Amino acid sequence: MSYIETELKLKLLEPECWQQMAETELLPVTGSVGAVKQDFLESQYYDTPSGQLQKAQMAYRIRMEEGQWLATVKAGGISDGGLHRREEYTTVLTEQEPSVAVFLGTPAGERLHKVIGKEPLEAIFATRFSRYKRDVTTVDGSCIELAIDLGEIIAGGQTEPICEVELELKAGHPSAVLTLGSELAKAFPLRVEPRSKYFRGLQLAGLQDEIEINSKPAACQLQGTEPVLSVMPQFLTAILIEVLNAEEMFLQNSQEPETLHRLRIHLRRLRAALSFAKPLLPADEYERYQAELFQLGAASGSLRQLDVAAQSWQGVLDSELITVSGRLWLTDVLADERQAALKEFANPLRGGSATAVYLGLWSWLANLMETAEIVKETSGKSLHAFISIRVCDWLEELLKTGESLDLTDPVSLHALRIRGKKLRYMLEAFSDQADNTGKLLGRLKKLQDGLGFMRDTQATALLLNEWLQTRSSRALHRDAGLLMGWQAHEMQNKQTEFWDDWQRFCKSARKWLKKNSTKNK
Repeated sequence: MSYIETELKLKLLEPECWQQMAETELLPVTGSVGAVKQDFLESQYYDTPSGQLQKAQMAYRIRMEEGQWLATVKAGGISDGGLHRREEYTTVLTEQEPSVAVFLGTPAGERLHKVIGKEPLEAIFATRFSRYKRDVTTVDGSCIELAIDLGEIIAGGQTEPICEVELELKAGHPSAVLTLGSELAKAFPLRVEPRSKYFRGLQLAGLQDEIEINSKPAACQLQGTEPVLSVMPQFLTAILIEVLNAEEMFLQNSQEPETLHRLRIHLRRLRAALSFAKPLLPADEYERYQAELFQLGAASGSLRQLDVAAQSWQGVLDSELITVSGRLWLTDVLADERQAALKEFANPLRGGSATAVYLGLWSWLANLMETAEIVKETSGKSLHAFISIRVCDWLEELLKTGESLDLTDPVSLHALRIRGKKLRYMLEAFSDQADNTGKLLGRLKKLQDGLGFMRDTQATALLLNEWLQTRSSRALHRDAGLLMGWQAHEMQNKQTEFWDDWQRFCKSARKWLKKNSTKNK
């Protein structure tokens, strides 16, 4: 038997919830549910001594299931943010011995023979778990197998627990899997699991490194001639998956400030991309998801503010112009405050507080791709034409915002900075489709560096003033005074540089607008 497997994997964060989830009948997206079935599954995974299957992105598994040995080969496919799609071939074995011959006559057999060659297949790790599963039919008629797996992975004398939920699409629309996952996440503590059992087993066996998170914007591998309605949801989904991966990396390394910074960048990119695509999107859902993503980003603001202040303070300490003796009170205060802010922000995420939002948005975008349920007035535009129009609109708004800019006013500064960030993210993402934006993007980046420094300096000053009003330590006052004085000096230089950078940017922006506004008429 062979088919393309599509499933969503979720971490069940509180194992004691499994029975309640397995027996739940109250999900609004379900039309009917079958009886709960239980099985105990033992699996052994194999590869050659030189790891040829892993190199070819293939997996060979033998599993005891319902009283018989089953050999399964999984090949290729993709794994994006917990949604896994891949080819799967399964056949019955007479004994627990790996064999290429049983797959001969299938595409899997030919590929296995070519990849393995004359090397033997050796056991690399095993899994043992109880599976509680039931069939779910959603209101749109899609059929999904809901499985809860509880057990362990075993490799080289080490074990790692399995406590996860799998939603496998048997028939219907992929968006139904995501919708069901979102509804489950509203009722139970779940997080998206980007790693398969196979990948986790490889990691436990020391055969695979941790997942790497790409900090670059989602690449839009498109020609620009495609209808914008057919590709924009795909582009938005790619950025959403980057957010999921960045959150996972942050939770794994939450003491590292850069992981928080990356998560915030990816969240802002997603909000910017949604804003860019706003003319194409149904208004109610757009506003709801923008508000939910804004709240998620805002919740991390205090923690990021502390990280920025700590980085600035370290710059003072590293300077050869300033010598600070005695206890560094500001260092201690920043560390204590960060731990409190980290707990407040990270703990809800660890508990799955954002999962329903992510999966709900993902399901909405998948449904847009499936049904083309988008504003019809723009249906004739190509991606290239749409990008050109939106960049023109955003450039004009940015120039207008800069006309009344007051660098001493945090609100005015923040408004310009946010508009600039949004435009920068989209120019980076669509660099292949937007005409002649290289110089414009370069000047915008330099402008953003100055705006970012000024904004961070103002935020740090507010934070320090708040502390000084509630703490009486002389050493803390000394440290805060050093930092604020240092930043005030730097601020003067940045403000002077900013106006020169702004004029250069305005010149490039007006030149670009003059050329491209004519094209779009």
